[in-house]
Amino acid sequence: MKTLIKTIFALLSIFLSSVASSAVDSSLMPFREDQKILISASSSAHFSTASGSKVLPNSEMHLANVIAGIKNVDSASQTNEIIGNLSSIAAANKNNHLGLRARYQLACVYDWLLNDTEKAAEIMKSLTKDDKSGDWGKKAEKYLKYIDEKREIEKKKAALKKKSDLMWKAYKFYQSAGLFSIPGVAIRYADYLTKLAVFQFAMSDLEKEMLAFEELAAPFIPPAEIVFKQYQDSNGRSDTKGMVSYLISNTKAWYARWKLISEAQHSIDIQYFIIENDIFGMSLCGLLLQKAREGVLIRLMIDPIGSPELATKPAWTKFLSAVANFPNVKIKVFNQVSDKNLPILIDVRNVITMNHDKIIIVDDYRSIIGGRNISYDYFTETSDVDIAYRDSDIYIEGREVIQAIKCAFTEEFDQLRVYDVKAKAAVQTVKILDNARECMNVFLKSGNYYNPSETDSQVANELKRMNDELKRFPSLKSDFASYKLESELIEAPIKIIDKNSRYNFRNDLTSELVRYSDASVKEIFIQNPFVILTDRAKAALVRAGRRGVKIILHTNSPVSTDNWMSQAMFYNDWKMMLKDIPNLRIYTFNGLMRLHGKIFAFDDEISVVGSYNMDPMSENINSEINGIILSEEFCSNLKSYINDDITNDSSELKIRIEPDGRVVSVNGPDDMPSDKMWLIKLVANFGWLKPLF
Repeated sequence: MKTLIKTIFALLSIFLSSVASSAVDSSLMPFREDQKILISASSSAHFSTASGSKVLPNSEMHLANVIAGIKNVDSASQTNEIIGNLSSIAAANKNNHLGLRARYQLACVYDWLLNDTEKAAEIMKSLTKDDKSGDWGKKAEKYLKYIDEKREIEKKKAALKKKSDLMWKAYKFYQSAGLFSIPGVAIRYADYLTKLAVFQFAMSDLEKEMLAFEELAAPFIPPAEIVFKQYQDSNGRSDTKGMVSYLISNTKAWYARWKLISEAQHSIDIQYFIIENDIFGMSLCGLLLQKAREGVLIRLMIDPIGSPELATKPAWTKFLSAVANFPNVKIKVFNQVSDKNLPILIDVRNVITMNHDKIIIVDDYRSIIGGRNISYDYFTETSDVDIAYRDSDIYIEGREVIQAIKCAFTEEFDQLRVYDVKAKAAVQTVKILDNARECMNVFLKSGNYYNPSETDSQVANELKRMNDELKRFPSLKSDFASYKLESELIEAPIKIIDKNSRYNFRNDLTSELVRYSDASVKEIFIQNPFVILTDRAKAALVRAGRRGVKIILHTNSPVSTDNWMSQAMFYNDWKMMLKDIPNLRIYTFNGLMRLHGKIFAFDDEISVVGSYNMDPMSENINSEINGIILSEEFCSNLKSYINDDITNDSSELKIRIEPDGRVVSVNGPDDMPSDKMWLIKLVANFGWLKPLF
């Protein structure tokens, strides 16, 4: 009965919009509202009401049910059924509003579900030529403009890919040059730099054009469920399903990694921005060493900015070299600092380009991605240490989904601006790694400390250091033995959205997040540690707020942040964000933990978890990877975690707008007890540095 009432109200809304005077601009917003009202009007099967009432063929009720069913389509036969019903309604109502609406919706279906823009454009053009089309003809004109611009954007993306290929070809040609020909090397390197400049300038131009295109496209974005289904991953798949669980507990996030890698039988792929040389990083390397002995194929890549000790300092790189001393192991360092000197002349951002991915893939079937790096403060609790992170990961099972993660991994691992770690294994180095692994293993399984007799003083000192570290983390030994990776798994459709660093062309992540924002009709939840809104991100949130979408943003405060430079840029922006973005509420974390999770929830079904920060570095500079899950259950759990953080350890930022237009803080960062505020305010004076953060 409730569904029937909702449907009746939806039909009333259609009727009112159809008879409204031309004084109400029918350009975009009415289409948007009608579309969302109808799509949410029925949770029933495609073409029948929940009460079992009869639906007259080709009636308003029939159209409402057809439109309500569009977001649930998951097969070719259902798509054909939708097209057949819309065609029938259009044919039976040629000269009235219902028929016009059906024709318009039919064009949308060809575009949304079949990606057939030619057929969609054909139907839209017929509407513009129909003398009786009225507002629907005007809407069709705008949709045609959107289709034309979408085609242009796709052409520019294809051209950008070609420029990327030429740039990498020139770089490979430069690397193959022999040192005997210094002029030849210089000429080849100059050619590479030229092609790099052409590629990166074109990429920057496309980023600017996307802002205008997204503004144009926003009213024509389909419901979030269809946005999800439309996206094809890097392997060309659009229908990947798997099992997923949310890793919120720090200790269990470490258990998951340790068990996952320990159980590997065939292959391990790992990429991390940070792998510290503490007990967590060293024991991970020791575990990889053991797996290398077992013959498991291993690929590991780390970033030199995030992991300077292991990646660049000889006293520590020797441990990676020891793991690399097997024919079944490849270890690489991303974009060494020494190789960035000349590209900085093209764009200063080249010197800070990083691999920000956090990926573990085991046996091409299981994976962990998310926000956590490998360091003690990501896997311990505030009961053990003064500073720990509040972070988020997802554990995924499913061969098709993992293939998309592996493709994202390989695009960064196999590019040319990465450097092999040379194989070399000293007995002492191997012994230290073996001890690190056993220290962690024994501590997790029994709570005891691994103390073999050691005659080598350096090995003994390292063993003592690692055991002393473990003594600081009693919560780590609580329930490892009973922990099961497979617990709390949810079956759901999962997509992997990837973004390359500035040396590659792919940036699906930003575009998809904008599309989900434009598709939202009720609420957007965001938890992110570093919020420096780019023009594209802010424009998307402004559009959502103007549609009445509730936006909850949870981020760090001066009390909890570990990045005062990012906090300084946020300090500059937060008041204008509240002024400019309708329906936005900002909460800042004031607890003992530092917020580091990067999660989004759109309406009731779409969840996003990964490494992507809401700042220019993630949007335009670094490589990133996120998982997107279509599940009401998962989304509900995700939002409950954010709400718990907001309720327990956060305060709301508030402003007041004076009669003269001035924006005044009612409760803001200045009101929080932080010894970093003087530094934050100082750096805030250098707002022109915002694109680098």
